Amino acid sequence: MKLRRTAFAALLMLPCLGADECHDVKGVKVYLSPANHGGGNIGCNGFNEDDGARASAQIAAQVLGEHGYVVMVGTGNYEANFNESNAWGADVHVPVHSNAGAWGCQEDSPANLGGTWGMYRTEGSAGQQLAAAILESVGPVSPGTNDKLDRRTDLLELKTQARAAYAEMGFHTYYWDVVWMAFDANSAGRALAAGIHKHCLVVGCKNAGAAVADEPLELTARRAAADFDRVDGGPRPDVVDALSERLWELDPALADAVVAVTEVDGVLVVELHDIRHLGTGHQFWAAGIPRMVFALTELDELVFTIEGESAPFCEWTESDCLALARE
Repeated sequence: MKLRRTAFAALLMLPCLGADECHDVKGVKVYLSPANHGGGNIGCNGFNEDDGARASAQIAAQVLGEHGYVVMVGTGNYEANFNESNAWGADVHVPVHSNAGAWGCQEDSPANLGGTWGMYRTEGSAGQQLAAAILESVGPVSPGTNDKLDRRTDLLELKTQARAAYAEMGFHTYYWDVVWMAFDANSAGRALAAGIHKHCLVVGCKNAGAAVADEPLELTARRAAADFDRVDGGPRPDVVDALSERLWELDPALADAVVAVTEVDGVLVVELHDIRHLGTGHQFWAAGIPRMVFALTELDELVFTIEGESAPFCEWTESDCLALARE
């Protein structure tokens, strides 16, 4: 069990709280984007990711407002919230979600089946610092122990004009994280607010656009995934066989997930059957499947499709719908 502390105590421990060197946070515009999967992401004991994320976001918005931030809580899906945040001119953009992995819905499930993840886009950026501050604040409060700072270059909401970081508060597939998110949303929301507040006090968030910090990622343009919908290419049966074996080892239900793998203009295209009923897009990433595929090929770009179309996969994983690049 992790050492727990209250978000209030975390705020008291801020190194510059009330000092002259603290950055001014009054008027900083924070956009919180709670998960909105249409009620489809259900975890242990019927826990609904959308409801849990919104409860935490509402508490965080209230606490941040008390510190002088101007806060908007999105009500749309990830694309609508991305557009609304940009139009509003947010300084900080934080999607609020819960994660999914191997199921552990019993009281004695191992604690490493849960935990908090902070996700960012660019190494060395202020967005990475924001994700780290959120993880530092929320991680000690959430029951699971698999806390992680993770780089994701595919997520649309990490490409806002504002500085952005994902807050995966806990795992809705782990019993004790669900208990915490369902029955102590006040603690979760206050911890999230404390992480954002600490970052903005120490680093500064006014006019905190991400364009300059994230520009190096765009030096090599990533091609649109839709360009590879139902295209003919050179078959790669070697990758089909190796990937199918590894997916079976991961979960026997995935043994027949791969329809075909082809090479098209230097891009590896992996066509999957519709596996969305087997889990969430979060689980697909948490299982490391994209890294698994890159390990099987010499190519540096990768596209996944579902039944030959990229759009269903992009919506499932909330991605920017561009070809994935080897990291």
